[in-house]
Amino acid sequence: MSLKSHGVILEVGDGATPSEVFAAIADIGDLDEATVNREVETITSHSSQGVEVVPVGVPDYGEISFQVPHSAAPALRGLVEIGAKKNWKIKTPGASGTLETMSFAGYVTSYGVPYTVNGVQMANVTIRISGKPTFA
Repeated sequence: MSLKSHGVILEVGDGATPSEVFAAIADIGDLDEATVNREVETITSHSSQGVEVVPVGVPDYGEISFQVPHSAAPALRGLVEIGAKKNWKIKTPGASGTLETMSFAGYVTSYGVPYTVNGVQMANVTIRISGKPTFA
């Protein structure tokens, strides 16, 4: 059964310890979740019996990208400028009607606003994941 993606919530942590508080980013549009990749390096040699030998590298959890109204998210632009790593959560509708959560640390690495002739000023934002996400 296919699940609807309407209702996705993106939250950012305030960095407080011991109990961090997360706040939702208002009015996010489309959100592209990261794709996990592993780099491969070919080490095929003349003694590899005619087959390619490719060990895999460490997992790379990639980037999250989304759109948000430019007027609603001035703090996100600031995160690019200061280079602060933040804790994030993406909550998605699950099969049982509950929210499934992906938690991760990451840096806002890109914030740009295309000024379209016929449209709302929506910022394009990218978060680079640092470390391994957890899923609950």
